[in-house]
Amino acid sequence: LIKSVSLSKLCKSVHGIEEMDFDIKCKNIREVIKSLIPDNDDNFIIPTGIQSTLYISKNAKEIEGIINYYPISDYKTLAMLNNKWEFYLFLMKHKISTPKTMLFDHSEIQNMRDNLNFPVISKPLDSENSINVIKSETFNDLYKETNGTKIPLLVQEYIPGYDINLCIFSLNGNIKAWTINRRTDKGVVFDNNKEILQIGEYIVKTLNYSGLIHFDLRFNAQDGTFMVLECNPRVWASMLHSAYVGVNFMELAINNQNNEFSFKEIKSGTLSLNKNSLLNKLFKPSLSKQDFKSIFIQTKLFIHDPIYELNFIINKK
Repeated sequence: LIKSVSLSKLCKSVHGIEEMDFDIKCKNIREVIKSLIPDNDDNFIIPTGIQSTLYISKNAKEIEGIINYYPISDYKTLAMLNNKWEFYLFLMKHKISTPKTMLFDHSEIQNMRDNLNFPVISKPLDSENSINVIKSETFNDLYKETNGTKIPLLVQEYIPGYDINLCIFSLNGNIKAWTINRRTDKGVVFDNNKEILQIGEYIVKTLNYSGLIHFDLRFNAQDGTFMVLECNPRVWASMLHSAYVGVNFMELAINNQNNEFSFKEIKSGTLSLNKNSLLNKLFKPSLSKQDFKSIFIQTKLFIHDPIYELNFIINKK
């Protein structure tokens, strides 16, 4: 990630902090940030990973020199959303559909055997980017495949269907920008789905949430409903795809601080974002209306900063 950022023409300098050093209470990081802040500019702190997001939510107001920074919720709310078990309990409390879930630890082994239907998906409570996510077909498989893994683990019943993403920018519990998308064989497909949007609206309103947030949902092929799997209360990697179809979450979040915000959403039904790069798309035998729209947006972003197109090519692999 640091290498990719350093390639951007908008990047003036890069200062890396090891993840193991990124303790929420570490004052050294505060001093590093203060040392990097110019005295004569309006300064934003935009955390990307969950550790930096939690850190900024707790410490940003204490860092001198920060005139404004993009909207972010309080630490307690972010920590709850990031912990998969606590988020599951929140979903259950508010009767939001989610797969049957249990905590896997030594005291719950027999209870889990008796009360979960296999196959199941296991994951660490704070995992990101599908790291250490395992699908187990039987209880014995689960026990073997998670042997030596840090516990407790979150274990969810596997739901036949497909994954779908809800991306939101919210202010004080009110959605200001959103997209809904999923990956298919044809690329990334954007859709207007009122059922999914209503789920997101309820969650951010209940939490009075401010900032960027991403929900992983699962379409249940057995009954045609949508179930919430987990939440990422931070910047997400596929944000670039939304920018290609006209909803640049980062730009909107920053401009909101300058009172230039306007509501953004996908308004023209389902949109497909082809996996081909900008150059490949230009050489297609025939171009649809959506191809032209996508080419225009990609060209604008590429001229603004070529790292957009480079990242898209990397991501599609």
